[in-house]
Amino acid sequence: MSEENTRDRLIVSYLSLGLEKGFCNVSVQDVALRTGIQKPSVFYHFRSFDVLKEDAAAYAASCLGGDFPIDTRSAGLTDFLYAFFDSLAALFSGLGARAALAISRECGSHDLAARHLMEKIDSMIESRLSVALELALERGWTENSSTDILARFMTPFIRDVFSADPSDDDLLDIADDLARLVAG
Repeated sequence: MSEENTRDRLIVSYLSLGLEKGFCNVSVQDVALRTGIQKPSVFYHFRSFDVLKEDAAAYAASCLGGDFPIDTRSAGLTDFLYAFFDSLAALFSGLGARAALAISRECGSHDLAARHLMEKIDSMIESRLSVALELALERGWTENSSTDILARFMTPFIRDVFSADPSDDDLLDIADDLARLVAG
């Protein structure tokens, strides 16, 4: 087995365990068992458990980029915003992005890596929401030209919603609420 493959497996094991039982409750032994290696082998691949955590956080952050397809053929503002939230839900369904949300929520402001993840999540949501609201303005679905301010205002709320693993009904309700806020 290649060294790089084992490093990747250790990172995935750490992230999966963190989502299952909370990142503060994951031990080196847990990661080794999940990966199928001996505990000392973890330190062959990572200088310390903190380095494994940092690399796992970096991997999670890297999962926040990429394509963000939104169906722009929507008939109206509410449908368009629901498509936006549906795209965010698809993004946050992946292990890395889900872990990024969980790490930022669990570890909070006292952990540098968690703060960086929260900033990256917020930046990603804010920029994508800003673009979506600009498109809504262009389509005439809103006359509110303060799209950047509204995106900045809504970003922490949207992050918190996705941290709670929302249902489709929750996303519909949020799309309705945001549509009223944008249109009003």
